[in-house]
Amino acid sequence: MIIDKIRKTIEYRSMISPGDRVVVGLSGGPDSVCLFHGLCALKEELGIGRIYAVHINHGLRGAESDEDERYVKKLAESFKAECISFNYDVNAEAQAWGMSTEEAGRMIRYSAFEKVRRQKNAQRIAVAHNLNDQAETIIMRIMRGTGVKGLSGISYIRSDGVVIRPVLDLSRQEIEDYCKQNGLEPRIDSTNNEPIYTRNKIRLNLLPEIEREFNPNIVSALVRLGSQAAEDEDFMSAEAVKYLDLELYRESAIGNEYLKSGCKLSEDEVLMRKRMHDEKDSDMVLSVDVKGDNQYQSMKSNSQSQLNDANYTGQDLEYNQVEGKNINTETAGDINDRESQTSNLISGIKICADNKNSNQSHEEMNLKNPEAEIINKKCRRWNQQECSLMLDGFSRLHSAVAKRVIRLCAKRAGLDQNMDAAHVESIIELIGSGAESKETDITKGYYARLSYGRLWFLNRKNSSKIESAVAVPYEELLEAGIAEVQAGGISIYMRLIQADGEKPAAKRQDCKVFLYLDFDKLTAMGRAAFRNKLPGDRIRPKGMKGSKKLQDFFVDRKIPKHLRETTVLLACGGRIVAAGKEVSAECVQSVETMRILTIEY
Repeated sequence: MIIDKIRKTIEYRSMISPGDRVVVGLSGGPDSVCLFHGLCALKEELGIGRIYAVHINHGLRGAESDEDERYVKKLAESFKAECISFNYDVNAEAQAWGMSTEEAGRMIRYSAFEKVRRQKNAQRIAVAHNLNDQAETIIMRIMRGTGVKGLSGISYIRSDGVVIRPVLDLSRQEIEDYCKQNGLEPRIDSTNNEPIYTRNKIRLNLLPEIEREFNPNIVSALVRLGSQAAEDEDFMSAEAVKYLDLELYRESAIGNEYLKSGCKLSEDEVLMRKRMHDEKDSDMVLSVDVKGDNQYQSMKSNSQSQLNDANYTGQDLEYNQVEGKNINTETAGDINDRESQTSNLISGIKICADNKNSNQSHEEMNLKNPEAEIINKKCRRWNQQECSLMLDGFSRLHSAVAKRVIRLCAKRAGLDQNMDAAHVESIIELIGSGAESKETDITKGYYARLSYGRLWFLNRKNSSKIESAVAVPYEELLEAGIAEVQAGGISIYMRLIQADGEKPAAKRQDCKVFLYLDFDKLTAMGRAAFRNKLPGDRIRPKGMKGSKKLQDFFVDRKIPKHLRETTVLLACGGRIVAAGKEVSAECVQSVETMRILTIEY
């Protein structure tokens, strides 16, 4: 039965949890009516909390659009579901935004769905993409020259983990049959039969022609292509994340506790989800998530895995042993649900839940892992705060993985869109140049810079340069013992404490710089201020009797060129008291220090 197929998709993909409230996009057409009716039919069985129908009247078909709205409200009422309707002039919005009617309509729909989701405190938004939509999407992307990721087609669960597609496994014919069997009489959009949009042309003209002349099973062939491309994309994306964050990759999917800890998931980073099934002869089901392994296994050869993109917080977790139980590591983030059969089973691994044997060597654990020698070491090449990538080992990556590493870094740096293949190639060429210091423009003000073995993703618009010097408020510190100033968009916190007192910890968790200075030595030098570098600046590093040019100091400390202009300096005239994380010999603490000035930002 078709309803069983919908249930299987929801359960297998872990789309809905008991108690979830679901917003359903209900246009009144066969796809959305089938989706809405199916969810209402499964509401008790799946434990769905509430179902909200959301309809958008696009104002494109006059009286027909108004009749669609009346039909949707009546249908929702028959199932005692709340219906929320929106009215928009999509053509006017498209003109105002400078985009096509299709694009504007999509933006409006998802904006409305999200608005209702927040208002109703719902957990999921269900939309009605089907199997034929999947085939049409893939062929559209092929014509545009897509890569492997584009060939993957429509995901069962969107990157945010909120938007789900429960009828994606149903063909259009199955959906029409379901509506007929249940007497639903959905509305038919007359424009669907007009070749006025690209998708309509593909559905009405191109695919039927291919079916007649080349392959009568073209839809299933395209869907199969998408599934295979998704598996390949998952593997290559997993390798990219493994290169960036090997330790996090190992720790990420051991158990639900990690996900309950508040980890934030996002697209283009990989999280492993496992599905392990009970078997009568099973002594133990073993969940293993090991950075460096090409696959993740259970002790059973029929286990399946799912790779998804994620942004890990880096919380440490332990290996887990689960006696005779299923493990399903839930995610709240990008769940593209790529199933892949695992191979090359890991065998002979002893995992202890109480972590008593956490200091075992890999030889003792008998890990068949090509990167076993580094599995317990921190290996995080990406620095989130600096938006920089350590390039050790990059040249050894396969080009497919290397390109995904670049795209993933750009994503983490905030460059979510407009990153095309030419930009990726230019960055790969930049890295391959072997230059000590070089840069290339990307797009939207972003550029990539090579410096001291790191690749930096930077935005010229986000300069934190201090336009004018900001004085240290001595009087406020003496009176209140604490002060705060703003310099170049940076909040700088200062505290005056007694040297024989307890030294305070950093005030903020995201504090990058924390300094201790001898306050009396500083005041003896005169008025100090925070600023950026100026010609002629000199600093006296600790351990030196004399001073040296600040420029030479930066070179010695391997401070990248792009950071030198914005490094926060504490200066008295042309004498630099502190540069970045280093205090000069003139104000460093000693046994004679009476009062300490702490600086953090």
